[in-house]
Amino acid sequence: MRIHKEKKLKLIKKEKNNTYLKRIVNNLHFLKAKMSRIKNKRNFEDSKVEIDTIKTPSRFEEKSELWQSYQEFIGLFKNSPEALVYTDLNGIVLDTNKEFERLTGFKLQEARGRYFKDLLHIRIIDHKKNHHHSIGSEMEVRKKDGTEICLSVSFTSNWVGNKELGKILLLKNITNYKKSEEVSNVLYNISKAANSDISLEDLYPVIQNELHKIIDASNFYIALFNEEKNLLQFCYYVDETGKKGEDFLNSKNENSDNIFCYIFKTGQSLLLNYNKYKKMMREGHFNSYDVITNKQTWLGVPLKVADKIIGSMVLQNYINPKLFSQKDLRLMEFVSQQIAAAITRKRKEE
Repeated sequence: MRIHKEKKLKLIKKEKNNTYLKRIVNNLHFLKAKMSRIKNKRNFEDSKVEIDTIKTPSRFEEKSELWQSYQEFIGLFKNSPEALVYTDLNGIVLDTNKEFERLTGFKLQEARGRYFKDLLHIRIIDHKKNHHHSIGSEMEVRKKDGTEICLSVSFTSNWVGNKELGKILLLKNITNYKKSEEVSNVLYNISKAANSDISLEDLYPVIQNELHKIIDASNFYIALFNEEKNLLQFCYYVDETGKKGEDFLNSKNENSDNIFCYIFKTGQSLLLNYNKYKKMMREGHFNSYDVITNKQTWLGVPLKVADKIIGSMVLQNYINPKLFSQKDLRLMEFVSQQIAAAITRKRKEE
């Protein structure tokens, strides 16, 4: 049901975008038609000997009317709430609006004269085309600051008579939608694996591989609490620095003082850089039994089923202190619930 609603909302957004684009193009066509009528009327007037000056507008009035229509078109284009780009047939940018600058970071002076595909380093994800109208084509692009986002692009051709002069493109940021779609697919694949006949041991690498599609999970750890032995045990981990010692992998719950046990005992999610990690160590929250660098970052969440915490899950990176963000922390808090449920289901089976 949720998938159907998302598809319906997506179709509504596409139709809305396409309607606005049609409004822009219709205004352009209206302007061209008015220019043609004025030209024909002028030719007709020049061929007449006598002119009815009451019914026929003056040249000044015609120019004023034409100028007003032109300004209306420019106003629609420049002040559109959606990002618009006008290119020639070769894809060279001729004009953009304010929303395009806000979306991509490129000012008109920087974009004009450059190929649209090169300006944004475009990579097509899904291409849909119907003659001279393309609706909902999806692509990954790079903004001026290097940030990568996903866009839905609709375009229509600009025709004068039988000659195509250029294209007007409407850009819509769908990064959040695509991220949500990716997360749904990841959780579906994990749930599907948990309901298959694979073992719990084989489920862990599936979880890591699926998570790696939406977040960097190169260094990945899952620690689960063993109630019978009163141990927090690392049932699965992958670390580029190599294997861990036994004391690290099997921690007595009541005496353990590493970050994994802290997350398990407190139920608190953590996003730590080197300075925050050191500060919590000085305050006595936990100690470190691992390699620490000043570029290191940690992201950890408890694994919780209902109100019961069954373990902790941690991501780590040694070289990029800005790799994880608060947004990533919220993402991991969300997916950890489904992962905990999948692990619990498989543990009961075994």
